[in-house]
Amino acid sequence: MIKKGMIVLAGAFLLAAAIFFFQRFYVEEEGKAYGESNPAKESVLPQASLIFSENPEEENLAGMLQEETSGMMVQVLARGSGGSGILYNGDENELTVLTAAHVLGQENESVWVVFADGWAVECQVYEKAADADLAFLSVPVSDIPKEHLETYCRAAVDKESYDFLEAGDGVIVMGSYGGPGENAYEGTLQETWVYLEDFSQYMMLIKAPAVQGMSGGGVFDLNGHFIGLLCGGNENGELAALPLALIEAEYEEQN
Repeated sequence: MIKKGMIVLAGAFLLAAAIFFFQRFYVEEEGKAYGESNPAKESVLPQASLIFSENPEEENLAGMLQEETSGMMVQVLARGSGGSGILYNGDENELTVLTAAHVLGQENESVWVVFADGWAVECQVYEKAADADLAFLSVPVSDIPKEHLETYCRAAVDKESYDFLEAGDGVIVMGSYGGPGENAYEGTLQETWVYLEDFSQYMMLIKAPAVQGMSGGGVFDLNGHFIGLLCGGNENGELAALPLALIEAEYEEQN
């Protein structure tokens, strides 16, 4: 099965995102302690909370996920482009942010990561996957005050839940148009593994609403487990996402 006409979801939100970015960064930047050691270097990101519902058809699961994972999503801003990102891992030295590679624009350009609380950090170290629309950004923990770091969390990953996914399962897509994690919609997983010519890659295919600026955002099952990375969509409401299996393979290769 081949789907054509996929377009990337990055870029059109830049004006609103830039206004948000500079307003929030200006306020927060004044509180940054230059020249001092940062005790937050010893911190490790906790896993994002999961969601559970006895009546999933009657509740706003997308809204529940936004509330439980408010510290997980980020904005990724580059000159001439921008999109979403997800906190994927973190240790005492650096946080790893996932995004779609096309969000980063040209090589060697400045990239800024804006966290859910408005704190912004320039990211100078990142790696793009050779064969996928995927990039790993390394954000130094030393650039993040402890009181900010304590509010962040990493995506919840469960390989068993991912392995049992089937076409027809409900999913949630989340992105950062206008602000980290501000866009969340319920949808349906149409294909778990299908080759898409536009990406020259095996991808997930999802039916769900989306807006430009959601590239690099996440796809989650209805309990909130991270299962894929948003990369593009078409006018029919079909979204392409890089599956977790490929993300983890690339991550292990990078590390």
